[in-house]
Amino acid sequence: MLVEPLALEGAQGTVSLAVCIRRGVWLVETGGPPPLHHAPAVLLDGFDATESAAVSVTTAIALKADLAASIAAMLSREGAAIAPLGILALHEIILNAALHGNLGMTSGRLSKWSDLVAREALLADALSRVELAARVVTVAVAWTPGISACAAVADEGAGYQVDEAEHASSRGNRRAAGRGLMLAHAGAEVEILHGGCCTRLAFRVTDQSCSTSW
Repeated sequence: MLVEPLALEGAQGTVSLAVCIRRGVWLVETGGPPPLHHAPAVLLDGFDATESAAVSVTTAIALKADLAASIAAMLSREGAAIAPLGILALHEIILNAALHGNLGMTSGRLSKWSDLVAREALLADALSRVELAARVVTVAVAWTPGISACAAVADEGAGYQVDEAEHASSRGNRRAAGRGLMLAHAGAEVEILHGGCCTRLAFRVTDQSCSTSW
């Protein structure tokens, strides 16, 4: 896979950043190479597909650029469109990698306005720490046009108790912890690897004229 520096469209600091992900290219944000275990060949090992692409960005950019939408647009162009629930699944796993993996933020119930304010303050504090904001999130995608699509999302965090998170996600909206995984399971087949530092998603490719899938 060809490695190219990442070019962001739009002004940094906005939420409207777009990433042009392309077949056969691993886009890497400038500032240093991603960890070796983020290599697409490693993340996509075992996936049976004819095409692939990848993007590696810092945590700060992962929270600003809508990577899931960019990847979905690329898959649609390539004849491997995924359903809206699949896009949501990918979005949630990327957020999990950035927030819980790289920034080390814990899950929790947001039942009051003060909870949201406190969480925003924690996020701002975490992003102000250069060593955390510079951690990398990598999303690698593989697909066969008209047949299948899959993605692997890796972070540089310490991982988590996979069984506990899966149990929490099975309890649905009764608690915030595991909610991202619950949504991911609704849109894809989910496989958690490396103690929670990598999540792989297998999607069902949709007919362009049909929006029903997972």
